[in-house]
Amino acid sequence: MDRTISIKKLTPETEKDFLALKTDKSCGWCFCVAWHVPSWDGWDKRTAQENREFREELFRQGKHDGYILYENHAPVGFCQCAPLEWFPKLVSQRGLKDEPANTFVISCLEILPSHRKRGLSRVLLQAVLADLKTRDVPRVVAMPVEGSQPDGDIWTGPAAIFRANGFKIKKASDKYPLMELTLV
Repeated sequence: MDRTISIKKLTPETEKDFLALKTDKSCGWCFCVAWHVPSWDGWDKRTAQENREFREELFRQGKHDGYILYENHAPVGFCQCAPLEWFPKLVSQRGLKDEPANTFVISCLEILPSHRKRGLSRVLLQAVLADLKTRDVPRVVAMPVEGSQPDGDIWTGPAAIFRANGFKIKKASDKYPLMELTLV
């Protein structure tokens, strides 16, 4: 069966596709706001509706932080990618305060479970990196998941595809190593 794969930036025009993807039970309740909230205090008590409302507020502020992967015109994956400065909690927690200006972070790379294990994460990551290069982004960091993990823990993407695209370990971790790639 032929399939059409495309990737679009998260923009006001694609917000509805992002929300449809994140409403799917398998992509969870977080709406990719985990690194936007100021602390982890109470994170486990937040509801999907609270996270969706916070995401919609980010949209109203003009924060469109990623890329949507489509298969046959339906959204099936998302990569959260934005300037590191948008995520102070992540900067603090992962010790990234001395990163060069204009460093971007890939903090989420998730494919719907029904579409996994078909190379779509690799395709999405390569498209994101290609776009960042065209925008002269000098450096990107990521926290992909290391080794075999339950599906629900692979929301940052598998480390193997990051390695295959040139990322190197900056800070080791058994589960979520900090990896980096110089683009320019």
